[in-house]
Amino acid sequence: MLDESKKLSTNIPIMRAHFPDECRLIKEWHTNKSLVFFDFNETGNNEHSILWLLFPITPSGSAYLSPFSRSSFIELFNHDNFDEYFKNIIAPIHTELVNGERKQQAINSHNSTNTMSGFDKYLRNKQRRQRRL
Repeated sequence: MLDESKKLSTNIPIMRAHFPDECRLIKEWHTNKSLVFFDFNETGNNEHSILWLLFPITPSGSAYLSPFSRSSFIELFNHDNFDEYFKNIIAPIHTELVNGERKQQAINSHNSTNTMSGFDKYLRNKQRRQRRL
């Protein structure tokens, strides 16, 4: 699933999973309101091991993942700083992802109305003008 994901052009690496419903792990955990971290044990070295953060679900149902250092994860929890990290880093990123999706949806809906044929626009406007009793 990670190999097929689209990397977003952001300052930190964020992957948008294509077809998250096809990955059982994502499907089962994505609707959870909590933060979820996956450990695929990609490297045998715990010092440089990576966890994958699954961001909370967005209104469009998209799944976003980001690599997260295992050592940073442990350090944040050992020093009781994870809540602050969530509030200052993760939550704003999630908000930006949601806002980006909304902007894209607005662009897509605007483009779809601009590509309507003249006759389709006429019918749509005619339906708007009809009085409702």
